[in-house]
Amino acid sequence: MLSVAVWLERHGCEGFLKKLLEFMKWTIVEKRAEEVAESRDLALLTALLRNVDRDDFYPTSTIKSWLAAEIEEEEPRWLNTQWVGRALKRLGFTEKRKVHGRIEWHLTPEGVLVRSRRYISSLCLDDELKHKYESLSRKISPISPNSPTLGDCERAVLDLMHRKRLEGVEWLFEHEIMALLGKSFGELLIKGALDALVRAGKLIREETPEGVRYRLAG
Repeated sequence: MLSVAVWLERHGCEGFLKKLLEFMKWTIVEKRAEEVAESRDLALLTALLRNVDRDDFYPTSTIKSWLAAEIEEEEPRWLNTQWVGRALKRLGFTEKRKVHGRIEWHLTPEGVLVRSRRYISSLCLDDELKHKYESLSRKISPISPNSPTLGDCERAVLDLMHRKRLEGVEWLFEHEIMALLGKSFGELLIKGALDALVRAGKLIREETPEGVRYRLAG
């Protein structure tokens, strides 16, 4: 690529090499920033897996303290309640409430497990967490050769969204998707599929006063 840039520079494209080098430098910086952001999200997910032991609403400040303990270093400047809130949304946790001026997030062990499955190869789990992960997996997902997989559910969601688009329906609320696919896949698997499809850029998620809704990307 650089040799082509040098050739172009010599044949009249003045400044092209400089612009290319600046673009490459910017790309490297962006890539590193993405890797740092992902590692922080993984640390948060690990903290949730370790600490969320019941279906409940948890204050943002409590979740922040879990993450600080997981990092095992002096609390970094980037770690604040605003960052925690944005990271939870990135991971697919959207249900929250405001109590006495503070934000609380609805978290369940099952919901954390579904989201952690997508990153399990990247999570740093100690023996305690590995045991908890495996026990919870067996509890909510009994092994059966006929059990649908996350991939099966993703394909079913996309097929549903395409069929609805052909019918002139652009957006589907989460509860509508649950009603249409719930008997075949169950709520946990559908939530995991929706989160995975949003992260993959195949679905658009939007929060409205009526609830969370989805549409096909593009």
